[in-house]
Parts: sequence; C-alpha cells; structure tokens
Amino acid sequence: MNITEEVTYNVDQIDKVIEINIMPYLQNVRTILFFGSLGAGKTTLIKRLIYALGSKKIVTSPTFNYVNFYQGNAVQIQHFDLYRLNAWEDAEELGLHEQMGAEGSLSLIEWPDIAHLFFQNEKKSYEVLELHISYDLSNHAVRRMLLKRL
Repeated sequence: MNITEEVTYNVDQIDKVIEINIMPYLQNVRTILFFGSLGAGKTTLIKRLIYALGSKKIVTSPTFNYVNFYQGNAVQIQHFDLYRLNAWEDAEELGLHEQMGAEGSLSLIEWPDIAHLFFQNEKKSYEVLELHISYDLSNHAVRRMLLKRL
C-alpha cells in the first residue's frame, strides 16, 4: 500500500483539510476507513466531513447502534462504528457488510480493524480510501493524517 498523501494540521484547520485533502478523493471513493487511537480525532473529522457533504442533521457517534445514516447534497452517507464488534463475522451477522460501500453512497467506517482484510480483498468493489490519524504527544492539538488509496 502506497502513501497517497500525508498531512499535518491543527484541529482548528480541520475544515480546510477536508476541503483540500479529502474532498478531491471522493469522486472515486465509496468507502473511507478511519484508523487511529482513542482521542485521535476520527469522530470529529467524520462529523465535519458529513457537514461538508451537505448534511444538516446533527451528527452523533453510532457506537451503540453501529451505523447512522445522513443525506448529503449528492450522496447518502453511512457512518459506521465497529468498536464493539469482536470479529468480521459479527458485522456479517448484523448485516452491516451489506450496507457498506453501497452504490451511490459513501460509507465512513471508524474502528475498521476487523474489516480491514475484507476491504483489502474487495478494494475494487468498494473503492476504499484509508485515513490513519494520530496526534502529537507533545501538542495534542496537532494531528497527522496519512491518506492511502487501496
């Protein structure tokens, strides 16, 4: 997997990062996998991205129901949180995998570790972009994001 782009930013620059570094990829992407530790800023980035895509609905974390749906200006958005799942089979049993990467939609998936192998094997069907987010231990307001196209 080649690094497509690497960005360092302050959290107050998140909207500009979305506009310049993420939006250009969305023409050719149906699934974005968000990797990062607790507190790295995955949910914050997803919330701002959903608003940038035109949703007027209040964005909440789908930790307990696994997926929330939003309508953007030109796309149906699915926000998945797989944190509580133990294995990919759990996602399959719940039917979540059938909703991920659907035609005409954009799936934003937090904690995708259990699904990573699935998406690597199905990268052409799901048109996957990975975002790896971390923060600077000496300055928690600074984030580093690696964008990788599968």
